[in-house]
Amino acid sequence: MTVGRDEEIAKLAQDLESNIHILGATAIEDKLQDEVPQTIEKIRMAGVKLWVLTGDKLETAREIGFSTKVLEAHMNIQTLDNGEDGGGDLRTVAKALQQRSNGRAMMVTGKALAGILGNPQDKDNFLAAAQKCDVLIACRVSPMQKAELVRLVREGAPRGKEPITAAIGDGANDVPMIQEAQVG
Repeated sequence: MTVGRDEEIAKLAQDLESNIHILGATAIEDKLQDEVPQTIEKIRMAGVKLWVLTGDKLETAREIGFSTKVLEAHMNIQTLDNGEDGGGDLRTVAKALQQRSNGRAMMVTGKALAGILGNPQDKDNFLAAAQKCDVLIACRVSPMQKAELVRLVREGAPRGKEPITAAIGDGANDVPMIQEAQVG
């Protein structure tokens, strides 16, 4: 059944998914723990650069960024997604981030990262742009991409200026990232 399998599955799905009536819908909101926004604000005021690495969709990650005060309205927020969700490519985003010296934030999708992390020149350019940001939010990233980003920060710094990386996670998908960081 390998020949025409995809077409048969699509036809079956079409047959099964017609004349469906929605009986109900539900949603779950992860509530922030007490004082998360205030804590993050203090961490940022101390000069700590925050990189949020999440599997969430771009818009969800953006909303969480604002609700936790990782992102603020006055920031120059650039989205690196190779033009897929209205954002730009690496060159465009890096140039746009140059326009301000503070309050810079980058959001990057896992799909854009896949191309960047596979190309040594792009990887170097990405790290250079990201290090100038106060905040980086990587969304729709896989567990391995989270670990690769932590490794990139650790190994990409100039000798003698290596940062201390800390990773905090709430599930099994965060284990590779936590293992890659010095503090987990």
